[in-house]
Amino acid sequence: MSELDKCIKRGGLSRFDRIAPDVVENELASAREDLSDAEFVFGNEMWKRTTVTAYYAMFHSARALVLQRGFAEKSHYCLLVAFRAFYGDDETGRELARGIERARVLRQNADYHADFSPEAAAAVLQVAQRFLAFAESHHGAGTAEGSVGEVEPTDD
Repeated sequence: MSELDKCIKRGGLSRFDRIAPDVVENELASAREDLSDAEFVFGNEMWKRTTVTAYYAMFHSARALVLQRGFAEKSHYCLLVAFRAFYGDDETGRELARGIERARVLRQNADYHADFSPEAAAAVLQVAQRFLAFAESHHGAGTAEGSVGEVEPTDD
């Protein structure tokens, strides 16, 4: 059984048929705002905040893409599994999947262990910039049109 199937089976991903058009755009708007904030705090040498906020720019970008494929996640891990399954078929998608997976670990280390650095912050920020550009270029491809109810928030 694939990791995607395992996430679906255990409830970490839910499938739906339709989504309101503004849901994906709202996720991209959150990603843009987080990326802008991450660039600002990076410029102010706030390495922990950069790491965390840049990760969330990637999270919202990935969430937008997974939502438009007809899935809502209930865990960060299953979101990454779904992103890799849907967009990991070319080198750019694979690189971004590895980038967000590494950023997730760096974000957890920054948040829970006070382990962060200027180098890690710069690396996560760079991937976040590429990730959002990728998400925006794939916006609308494979969209589940229509409307669904509220998408539940995720757990770590």
